[in-house]
Amino acid sequence: MMFDMNNAKVLCVLLTCHNRREKTLRCLEALFRAADNLEERPRLVVFLTDDGCTDGTAQAVQDAFPDRDIRITRSEDDLYWARGMCLSWRRALKEELQTAFFLLLNDDTCLLPDGLNTLMQTLAYCRRQTGKEGLVSGLTVSDDAEARVTYGGMRWRNRWMGINELVVPQGEPLPCDETNANILLVPRSVVRRIGIFYDGYRHSCADYDYSLRAGRHRIPCYVTGRACGVCDFDHPDQWGKQKKLEQMTIAQRRAYFAHPLTSSADHLLFTRRNTPLRLPAVWLGRQMNIYCPKLYNRLTGFRFKY
Repeated sequence: MMFDMNNAKVLCVLLTCHNRREKTLRCLEALFRAADNLEERPRLVVFLTDDGCTDGTAQAVQDAFPDRDIRITRSEDDLYWARGMCLSWRRALKEELQTAFFLLLNDDTCLLPDGLNTLMQTLAYCRRQTGKEGLVSGLTVSDDAEARVTYGGMRWRNRWMGINELVVPQGEPLPCDETNANILLVPRSVVRRIGIFYDGYRHSCADYDYSLRAGRHRIPCYVTGRACGVCDFDHPDQWGKQKKLEQMTIAQRRAYFAHPLTSSADHLLFTRRNTPLRLPAVWLGRQMNIYCPKLYNRLTGFRFKY
């Protein structure tokens, strides 16, 4: 039995979006297809934050899915991803539904038809292995013939240097230290213990922070043993990013690290909260990358995650 239908019946799906109308529609279409394939169906309620969209996303969603329970919160505050997800999560909690699970979902991620079943099966596996409910991160693969693993969970290789590695299961769920929230299943029991995302983050690092906080509370984190969805890896490689930074002026680099999408603030906050002994070195590395990126590259050889 995957759900206790006598106690908690609702699966709350949390998303935030900004001017990605077609991606958001494809994401929701895949979600509802996967929900219809669930072996035991809870009531599905979607909480979507429209973060200042100017492309008609909210109206398009309402037109495309008139029979689905989609509750849209509009914001004009440039929330970005982390704060947008927090807003969706807070509204879901405020509704006081009989929530069994929260599903965090990126709007550029399309669940596979059996994706939700895979998440629930992994949660059952987590219970059997640990005797506890925990976080379950859905493995995603690239949308091409190679189907390369793109997101899911990471393990620390060197905590001091900030180096981790992607967990790549071979058919069986595996534990991890950090999770991506492209597809992240959070049981209500976990939220009761540790709450939701820390609200100090604006765009990035909130999902990593959440899973590390879970770990400190001895809440297990697992990655599904097989793919749950499709999502292309959209982050630049470290070498390419560093070469681009070398070609910028100091003013451009300062603006780059001040922008919410590439913010030093989120990264430094994450470091302070999770690996505080690294904070002086991380701060110095960021300053060096702004004012002397070539020296930074020669000294670190791209080994440090600063």
